[in-house]
Amino acid sequence: MKALRQKSWIIGGSVAAVVGIAVAIFFTVADWKQNPGGIFQSESGTHWGVVLETALSWFLPVAVIVFVLVTAIHYLLAPRDTHE
Repeated sequence: MKALRQKSWIIGGSVAAVVGIAVAIFFTVADWKQNPGGIFQSESGTHWGVVLETALSWFLPVAVIVFVLVTAIHYLLAPRDTHE
C-alpha cells in the first residue's frame, strides 16, 4: 500500500506540474499579447513583474487542484498489489 501511495503522489505531482505550466504559459502569453490596460507592456518594454505575477496566479491554483484530483483518482483506481 505504501508503494501505491508514493506512486500516486509522484504521478499527481508530475501531471500537476505539466498541466499547471501549460495553463500558465497559455494564459500568460494570451494576456501579454492582449495587454489589457497596458499593464503587461508599454513603450519602455515588458513589465516582467506583472508577467511573473500572472503566470504564478495561473500556475499555483491549477497545479494544486490537478494534484489533488489526479492523486486521489490514481489512488482510488489503481490496481492493488496483494503481495505487499
